[in-house]
Amino acid sequence: MLYRGMDRAALDAAYDNGAAVGPAKRDGYVADRKTRSEAFRKRHSGRIDVPYGDGALQRLDIYPCGTPGAPTLAFIHGGYWQANDKEPLSYVGEGLLPAGFNLVLVEYTLAPAARLTAIVAEVRAAGSPSAASTTSSRSVSAISTTSSGSIPPRPRVTARS
Repeated sequence: MLYRGMDRAALDAAYDNGAAVGPAKRDGYVADRKTRSEAFRKRHSGRIDVPYGDGALQRLDIYPCGTPGAPTLAFIHGGYWQANDKEPLSYVGEGLLPAGFNLVLVEYTLAPAARLTAIVAEVRAAGSPSAASTTSSRSVSAISTTSSGSIPPRPRVTARS
């Protein structure tokens, strides 16, 4: 027994979201996100692959809503630090831009190419003053589909007159 009455097999099964959902459903969700994201990127001009560091994957996609000073939502993709990227998740802007939010999609180096401490540093760097200056936003908040959303990105917040 390793944890709360579960052995290794039970723990592995509890954290295997792909198996819990099943391949057919998962593939359907992935295809839907990809289709919606491609359509979103065709409809909305953004600044794509803006670097926030020296790493090949340290880049942002920035979609302004068109309202000066609007708040910005930084979206950090999930994938257990080992999978996924920002492009198939740009569909999250479908509701954000019309509601008056700028959208910044954050990309970062995945494990095992980077250790967790390096990934955390990258996510935080995405909210650095130079990265935060990519919009005219008065505030930046971060969300995620995984635990990376619990890492505060250290955005620059300034009052503008």
